[in-house]
Amino acid sequence: MCTPSSTAEKFGLVESLLGELAGEDAASQPVAAEGLQVLERIDAVGAAVRARLLAAFDARQGSVCDGQRTTRTWLVNCLRITRGQAGEYKAILALAAGHEPLLAALRDKVLTKSVALLVARWDQGDPGGVPRRRRGDPARRRASRGGPARAGRDLRGDPRAHRGPGPR
Repeated sequence: MCTPSSTAEKFGLVESLLGELAGEDAASQPVAAEGLQVLERIDAVGAAVRARLLAAFDARQGSVCDGQRTTRTWLVNCLRITRGQAGEYKAILALAAGHEPLLAALRDKVLTKSVALLVARWDQGDPGGVPRRRRGDPARRRASRGGPARAGRDLRGDPRAHRGPGPR
């Protein structure tokens, strides 16, 4: 097998090989679990490639040249992907702009795409991916663990303070 020399030949080879895999009978193959693991690694490397390509496309204002206002609208209208996918691609583009170590981890198959995007969101201060119990002021969380009484509130006369079973 000869090694492809141009980028176009490399993309053609990857597309051809994945097409062949998609045509195989997966039920008769004993490597389903291994195949799924490999596809996750391929997805991670693909995200790194996509980030670099989107960064170059965005820098050249490729979307404007194609009659679209933004890269996101170009992704939806020209690639025919969903808005959700376009949002994920824009998040991957942000990895190329400000998260070179995460991009390298994707390329080297150390992280999956979803983990890299989650870490990038945390790094940007977006608590959207952080579990609710981990958000907020740590001192306030410690005080509220024991309930209102341990938080220092006066509960005498408060009808909501009774947490035991109702009257028998």
